[in-house]
Amino acid sequence: MKEGAKLKEDSIVSVRGLKKWFPLKTGIGRLLSGKQMYVRALDGVDFEIKKGEVFGLVGESGCGKTTTGRLIAMLMEPTEGEIFFEGLNIASKNKADLKQARKRLQIVFQDPYEYLSPRMTVYEIVSEPLTIHKVVKSRTEKEELVAKALQSVSLNPRENMHKRPHELSGGERQRVAIARAIILQPTFIVADEPVSMLDVSVRSGIMNLMLDMKDQLNLTYLFITHDISAGRYMCDRMAVMYLGLVVEAASTEEIINEPMHPYTQALIAVVPTIDSTEKRYLAAIKGKVPDAINPPPGCRFHPRCPHVMDVCRVDMPKLEEIKHGHFVACHLYKKG
Repeated sequence: MKEGAKLKEDSIVSVRGLKKWFPLKTGIGRLLSGKQMYVRALDGVDFEIKKGEVFGLVGESGCGKTTTGRLIAMLMEPTEGEIFFEGLNIASKNKADLKQARKRLQIVFQDPYEYLSPRMTVYEIVSEPLTIHKVVKSRTEKEELVAKALQSVSLNPRENMHKRPHELSGGERQRVAIARAIILQPTFIVADEPVSMLDVSVRSGIMNLMLDMKDQLNLTYLFITHDISAGRYMCDRMAVMYLGLVVEAASTEEIINEPMHPYTQALIAVVPTIDSTEKRYLAAIKGKVPDAINPPPGCRFHPRCPHVMDVCRVDMPKLEEIKHGHFVACHLYKKG
């Protein structure tokens, strides 16, 4: 069987059994036990991303969203599992495959104030991928491509090309980051909390820009967010993560209107609404997210779940399709 055979025809990314454990180098637990301990950031994640869609990963801080995005963007290696991108197993460490994929797979990070080098001009930042991948040689051609990329994100090239990041607003910095991501004409972009560090007044502009570019450039996004409202605005489908696992996945409207997992229901319950007829759920989450070094046995949500049963404390529920296209990992819906 060829590697690409594991990727469905309408999918661009397929994640299978993805794990990422970070070893602890110090700590009282390791000293007392004498054993290597790990932070289990991801502990077996599966999902498919279809071509042309915006697929969201939603959940609290520390649930594994950003780690998933960085693994797909090839910024770190998985502990276990497979990641297929356009038929290539990019978790296989094949250098030729990775180099081929990196031109078509880009990432936009969360904080435009931190990851844009203050020593570089906008021209140098946006053109850097062209230099790394040796796409063009002449400065004239490079300037033309940079100008085109800046125009695509609604920045005037003449006014902005030779500025440095400290001369730009937060929204302008994020537009520069997006221009850098699209200059190689990728097919897929990981957007890791791309608006969470921006003023509320400019967030909608960046999200609208990303949606317009999706249609114009035939892009597919993995949109990572802790804000389920932003996910609703941006995403066609969403997966809800909790402590390194996907607990629910469905179309965005189904997640919002008919959430099945108690954790998803609690996330939606805290979203403000002006619609008095909208179905609401009780936000009955108690306590904190458990330790990712020693996650609880059984369902990882059971210490905080208002519907906890005995089986939840000993048996981890599998992510199952409860109805067409709607997957849930919860014993409340266990088949049979």
